[in-house]
Amino acid sequence: MKFFSKPPQATPDTSSVLDLWCAQSQGSGWIRESDWFCNATRSVVSMLVAGKDPTTALRSLASRRAVQGVGIAESLGDIQALFTVVPHPDSNRLVVEFADAWVEATDLFSHQLTCSDANSGLANRQHFERRVHELRENPLTRKSPYVIALYKHQRVDFDDMRTFMLAAEIGQACIEAMPEGIATYRGNKIALLLPRESVSRSRLGALGKALGTVLDDFQVPADSLHLDVEPVPLTPPEVQRLLGSLWS
Repeated sequence: MKFFSKPPQATPDTSSVLDLWCAQSQGSGWIRESDWFCNATRSVVSMLVAGKDPTTALRSLASRRAVQGVGIAESLGDIQALFTVVPHPDSNRLVVEFADAWVEATDLFSHQLTCSDANSGLANRQHFERRVHELRENPLTRKSPYVIALYKHQRVDFDDMRTFMLAAEIGQACIEAMPEGIATYRGNKIALLLPRESVSRSRLGALGKALGTVLDDFQVPADSLHLDVEPVPLTPPEVQRLLGSLWS
């Protein structure tokens, strides 16, 4: 009688587990795939695949998620997705460790977790672009019609105080004219993310007039102000191309 040895079971590698975890997390409610991958996720999986205690790596990931601005519900859903892919006998304790580290990091870095630009009071560029991406990644708004209105004026070279004052007044004009929009001011460009139904020639014209008044006050030619309106595309690559073109 011949005896055959049991074939060795394949050990999962870090990359394949990462892919499974990411897919599970996406299906469980993670909003933006481009925010998911980071060195901390790889460290967590490396510890699990090697059979080592992942506590320290998980706490580092929690800090990373908090500083990214990922909410606690979305972050915990991601960790639950991990333990669906890679069951762990101590998963309850590890989830508590993760939540504790997330709260610690949020308290420590809360002064840095701002979405606003200090000069204009409008959204900073990162928050503006994140909101555009979220529109197309959220199933509820994936096909909703939105546009980006881009006002561009002549470049200026003011000192820091005058630059601050110009940005503050431009920000106030945008907030008063288009309170429902998400606006950002960078260099000599003002971009507004708006629902298509709220956009009309008269409202865009009124904002342009208000911006022109501000520019005149700072001796910037109001007739240099130019407006372009672009629909927000439906696919992530097209969205990225549009956002890249705004500041070029």
